[in-house]
Amino acid sequence: MLVYFLFILVLYTVFIGLYVCVVEYGIMAKLIQPPQKFVTPEWYYGCQYLYGNTEAKRVAAERLLMESKRTIEDTKKTTERLLFENKKRTGEPVLLC
Repeated sequence: MLVYFLFILVLYTVFIGLYVCVVEYGIMAKLIQPPQKFVTPEWYYGCQYLYGNTEAKRVAAERLLMESKRTIEDTKKTTERLLFENKKRTGEPVLLC
């Protein structure tokens, strides 16, 4: 019974000590808070990096689109020219669309 009483007394003392630390000094409150994942400069530089990366991809996509359009036009002109030359050589009437 004496051991049980001493155990409860120790627990009560520890609890009161922790309570005083939390209320008066704020020591435990600082330890319990989760750490901040990103600080403001890291967040800013991360956003700038993503924006720059996205902008570079957009410019590359536009360049690829323009190059594809030019390739289509060149292929179409070459096809029409070859068709015209072959029809002229064979003597068939030339019908251009």
